[in-house]
Amino acid sequence: MTPLELAGIAIALGFDAFSVALGIGACWSDFRSRFRLSWHFGVFQSLMPLIGWKLGQQIVPYIRGWDHWFVFGVLMAISAKMLYESLKHRDSDAPRTCNPTKGWMLVGLSLAVSIDALAVGLTFGSLQRNQIAYIIVIGLTAIVMTAVGMVLGSTASSKLGVWAERAGAALLAVVAVKLLVA
Repeated sequence: MTPLELAGIAIALGFDAFSVALGIGACWSDFRSRFRLSWHFGVFQSLMPLIGWKLGQQIVPYIRGWDHWFVFGVLMAISAKMLYESLKHRDSDAPRTCNPTKGWMLVGLSLAVSIDALAVGLTFGSLQRNQIAYIIVIGLTAIVMTAVGMVLGSTASSKLGVWAERAGAALLAVVAVKLLVA
């Protein structure tokens, strides 16, 4: 995987965190909330590919002949899921009464935005290399994109979150096709 492909995957995965952070940033944009959300999203975005990578290493011997199709399929499925989620997204005008950057809600959000990273981690097992650098880049990208999303969320329209997720889905699909063709 080239650095450009890694950047594409990290940014595409970060768009989930970014779009969630935009919405949360509109209501909760103090420093502590930004730090908590950014840190947790980054940690989860790092841990999920690591878990997926370890699982992927176990199944590589069974998929070696068609692993490029597997990688393509996983990335396209993630892209389709991101696009589907962005199309069904509806914002509510109701005021938020709880802080989503604390407690179990924070854990739930962190899991939700990092599930795609678990699937991407499965593909790392087929690459037969040490993927720790990839996992770090994905986590740091999520931290930065979450922090930026929260800052922008306090001033930007909620529609930007939907379009950011759609752009992430498109970028992931392009990376998937590139990996299949290469």
